Amino acid sequence: TGNSRLDAPILKQANGNELDLDTLGDEKLILQVWAASSTEFKVGDVIIMNLKGTTLEGEAIDTKVHETINNVPSVVEVLLSNAAARALAKTQGVFSYELERAG
Repeated sequence: TGNSRLDAPILKQANGNELDLDTLGDEKLILQVWAASSTEFKVGDVIIMNLKGTTLEGEAIDTKVHETINNVPSVVEVLLSNAAARALAKTQGVFSYELERAG
């Protein structure tokens, strides 16, 4: 995508920067990307969502999920594993994504 910076993803179930795992229950994490600009996002592009962090025991967590963009503009929702969030309980996880051009 060149030198452009994409807006950060939003964790739908978070309250500010905190995620309550008791409230989350067994739900998957819902990360949202605002795919508004047709110059940055195209139908068929792929969002590669990433969750990284380190557990209290020192184990590295690095989870990736792919979601294809079907409409622009739209809010693209990407579902991530609940287990990854639970492994990072009482620590900090970092959400990010890459945009892979169609074709």
